[in-house]
Amino acid sequence: MQIRIIPLEKKFARQCHQMTRVARFFIRVLYYAKSDFEVYLLGDRFWKRHREEFKRTKRGRHMARDGFNVLSYPHSLFPGPYRKKMLGIVYLDLDYIERRGEDAVFMLLHGILHLLGYGHVRKNDRIRMERQERRLLEMFAKRRRV
Repeated sequence: MQIRIIPLEKKFARQCHQMTRVARFFIRVLYYAKSDFEVYLLGDRFWKRHREEFKRTKRGRHMARDGFNVLSYPHSLFPGPYRKKMLGIVYLDLDYIERRGEDAVFMLLHGILHLLGYGHVRKNDRIRMERQERRLLEMFAKRRRV
């Protein structure tokens, strides 16, 4: 398993180690320990420079004007043999998450679940995803207390 946390702005470099531990925990609990994925940590500076590129993507068309909290691109979008091991790529806009008072750990989990096929378009899908998020966050909280 290779989890790469890549800060696209220098101010997020300190959070890479913590995010790697969190991501590794969720992936092991979800039984995807042999899969690879990448998480890009970005903020306002990066967003301002690359906004138009994101908006041209399928997921980017529905973004808020001032950013997004999490974007996930599952393995099915990648060509070639590498996609067998690759879960996908997650982008976290940490400035946007902080501005909205959201939790970066929750958003990372949310992005990972999207890579695994969870969604929230239909009501039943949303209920299933929220149930899984609660279960995993409770497990993570118990692990932190020990």
